[in-house]
Amino acid sequence: MLRWLQRWLQPASYRSVEALSVDANDLPILTSDSEWIIEIEGRPVALLSDPKQAEMFWNSYRMTPLTDEPKLLADLQNVEFWRHCEARGVAFRHRASSKIARYAFPGGDPFPEPGRLVMRGLYK
Repeated sequence: MLRWLQRWLQPASYRSVEALSVDANDLPILTSDSEWIIEIEGRPVALLSDPKQAEMFWNSYRMTPLTDEPKLLADLQNVEFWRHCEARGVAFRHRASSKIARYAFPGGDPFPEPGRLVMRGLYK
């Protein structure tokens, strides 16, 4: 009963969030309130963390792939993929609350630095 109650009280109950990192009790480890999961058609493919302000209203996030599929890895680094990401079923889920940012979108130049993605609208 106690384990069920602990799981129920966790802020995130979405399975893809739990699968990223769990503690010894199989509960999700939520290290930051500013981490986002990039999902493609409901599958987690990358983690956005370490936000830095790039310009007014724009933040740069470190992008860590959560997949080893070569096509997805190539897509994550492709500017054209990000220009049409909505049509490809890309969603941005807040790691701690599991809420999806409905109006988030990448910058016109999404990669000002290697390994970082510029985004706007990631609000939980």
